[in-house]
Amino acid sequence: MSKKLLYVGEVLAALDLDPKRFITAFLQNNDKQIVINRRLWGADIGWRSTSEVLKKIKALVCHTTEGKGRWKAYILSEAQEILAAEGGKHGQFPHGTYHNSRKITPEFFSEEAKEARVTKLINREMPFLYQLIKHILAKKDVRKGVSDAFGDSDSGSDVEPENLPKRKKKTRKPSAASVPPDHPEHDEPFDRTIQPHVIAATICSMVSFGRNRRNNALQIQNSVVLLACGVTERVNTYLNYIGLSLSRRTAHRALKALGIISEKVIIRRTAIGKHPFAPMICMDNQDFEEKVHEKSIEHTSQMFHGTWGYLHVADPNLVSQFDPEDFSLRSFKKSIEDCTTMPMKPSIFLPTQKSSYHWQAVIKSQITKVLLDHLVKPSDPFVNLPTDPPSIDPISAKKPDITMLKLMIASDNSAEGLFEGDLGTCINLESLRSHQKPSGHIANDLSSFFTLLGASHILWNVAQAIYLSHYGNPLDQKDQGVWHTLSSLGIPAERPTTKKDFTLMLTNLTKCHESTILYCLLTVMGYPKAFIPDEKVVMTSEKTKEVVNKCYQQFFSPEALELADQEPPLEEDDNDDNENDESDNSTTSANSAKSESGEHGLINLLLCLRDFASVVECDRAMRAGDIGRVLNICTRWSVMANGMTCLKNYAIHLPRMVLLLTRVLPEGLATTLKHSLLVSPSGRANHFVAKDFYLETQNFWLKYFYNHNGCGTQIDRLKDVFSLNVPILRELVKGLRGDSGKNDICQSHKHNLTTATLNNFLKMAHQYELLSPTNIQKKKTKDIYRRGCDALHDDYAKGGHKLNRMQPSTTLYYHTPNGPATEDELPAEEEVVVDG
Repeated sequence: MSKKLLYVGEVLAALDLDPKRFITAFLQNNDKQIVINRRLWGADIGWRSTSEVLKKIKALVCHTTEGKGRWKAYILSEAQEILAAEGGKHGQFPHGTYHNSRKITPEFFSEEAKEARVTKLINREMPFLYQLIKHILAKKDVRKGVSDAFGDSDSGSDVEPENLPKRKKKTRKPSAASVPPDHPEHDEPFDRTIQPHVIAATICSMVSFGRNRRNNALQIQNSVVLLACGVTERVNTYLNYIGLSLSRRTAHRALKALGIISEKVIIRRTAIGKHPFAPMICMDNQDFEEKVHEKSIEHTSQMFHGTWGYLHVADPNLVSQFDPEDFSLRSFKKSIEDCTTMPMKPSIFLPTQKSSYHWQAVIKSQITKVLLDHLVKPSDPFVNLPTDPPSIDPISAKKPDITMLKLMIASDNSAEGLFEGDLGTCINLESLRSHQKPSGHIANDLSSFFTLLGASHILWNVAQAIYLSHYGNPLDQKDQGVWHTLSSLGIPAERPTTKKDFTLMLTNLTKCHESTILYCLLTVMGYPKAFIPDEKVVMTSEKTKEVVNKCYQQFFSPEALELADQEPPLEEDDNDDNENDESDNSTTSANSAKSESGEHGLINLLLCLRDFASVVECDRAMRAGDIGRVLNICTRWSVMANGMTCLKNYAIHLPRMVLLLTRVLPEGLATTLKHSLLVSPSGRANHFVAKDFYLETQNFWLKYFYNHNGCGTQIDRLKDVFSLNVPILRELVKGLRGDSGKNDICQSHKHNLTTATLNNFLKMAHQYELLSPTNIQKKKTKDIYRRGCDALHDDYAKGGHKLNRMQPSTTLYYHTPNGPATEDELPAEEEVVVDG
């Protein structure tokens, strides 16, 4: 080869050429034959050899340090030329890459749209820069001491995961066998596989924006996200400067454009005649303060009272199963007119044989759940051991069709249709209707709407009333009310007089209920003084079923309540007058003490178990989305509300709602309304919430955006911008976790009773002998359900004035045999106790 190369060199020298001049002329000459000879140099078939030539040139040039610098400068100039040619098309979207903030739509923030923009950026607009950056990031740093886990945690701790204090591994406790831990020991690590792609795509967007500020897709998205997250304007200005976001003013313009679109959606949803069943309105009161720091005569702080809610469109598949006539106004008024002759008797709300059997199944399922969670492991599957009661009327799990309304700075008395809200809202609307009945103006005629109580507000207020009735006296250490159980479980025994955290109250109530059931099970199994074993007891399914039945019969059955309620008569003093005075005095003092206190401990505990079981069942039925089970409990609470003075208004409105949904309304309308009381925001089974609960979460986000929006937040902006865009802003905030390479995990509230906690409770139960028939308590707990039954029977015997007020036609029927009803003909209202 060397001889051939030397010979070619001699020939070139003879022709007054050198190798460089020859190659340059060969690549530039336009002679036909020469063009044919070099045609494959840049083609796919000849590129391999061409790249070998380039590599050899690189190796020759980079042989020295100066040569490496010159080669890098050459490659840099080539890269600059390539990058200068990259970039998106000019013009407004969809023809170009410019997005006008005044024309932003909700689809712009969807995951599909984001993915499409990124794909277009990295494949068509800036593929060279993207691949270059991604290649740099994909090369792992394998130097000693560099950890992949560095910076993965987003917790507030500055301690590395490997340096965290290790917990001693213990044998798995039976109490936690089926309950996953609420929190992992450290945060979930980032997904490193997609991190180079995310960083490279973001840098490409920043470079594109830096070259042309009209390439603003990522920046306008980030500016709205930063506004939703409460990032200060100073930080936003910095991020705008480095090309990651737009100005705060642009973000507000984008949200305003979204608000205008939402208003049009509301108008379209409420159009008359499009659907047989119009959207329902769920609403609640809102209080906001527009606080001014530097006050003056013209500029002062103001408190705004308003109403906010959302439209809920019923499932069209459900509506289509019924006759459209069931949803007509004529059919509704006819059903109200027909119910005027419905006899109002206490038996309407008392349990039937079917509901009694289901209530027994509810209790047994709760007993079974505690037994299997903490004590027993079945050795065979022959006998069914249900931990959930039988379903009655389950709702299909679908994402609800919800549209937020605009915040109204007005009282909740200016809308029409079908409403759901708390008790105060329902009372206000019914009071307004009674004052405008009858009305000769169609604009003021309120005969075409009615109100339904929110399911969560029913649960919260009734649960609080039941909770307080069994709370006890914390000042008396011998009192065995709920406060004592809470204290033994390590929970601060604070009296829930203010409505701050209903979820925590329900969790504490459930813990008290399950721990007491556990003590009942140990007593039934013959171990009243035992603690939870380290390992679950292996037992046949048939024997396990017997334990459940025996526990129900001994502590939950009506016979058990009657037996515990029978107080033994006090012994009479038959001593002669000549007996010892000391003996006589001691006997008299003993009988006096027994008379003052009484053996009420057992009956108090059994009443607490029965009442708490209804709260736990309602909470679990709502989560499961079984509206039939929820209405069963509401019927039971309709009776109990009449036995509690703190639920005067629920004693009227709750049974009225139950009658509407179960006896009065047409089948199609009633079924649709019942299946619309609960929704599954994520569309998953066993993750249902009441509609008013969902509204409360939206209320939280609205106040969050209002309080974290930085300086200059005005009530008009809250009304026109934020209230309509809460769902979009919330999804953007939640989407940051996915954009950060982590999974967005939706969790429900769960409680976990550990073995140590339960054993501490059992110590207290052993000390006070909670299930002993001779357990002495100073005060006997009122049997709320029995008092409610007696109140209904007494009212019926006296003419049924209160029962007649539970009649839905009392407020919904607009005509009497003598003409239109007037306010004087309506029954007098009791003292109003509005829930907060």
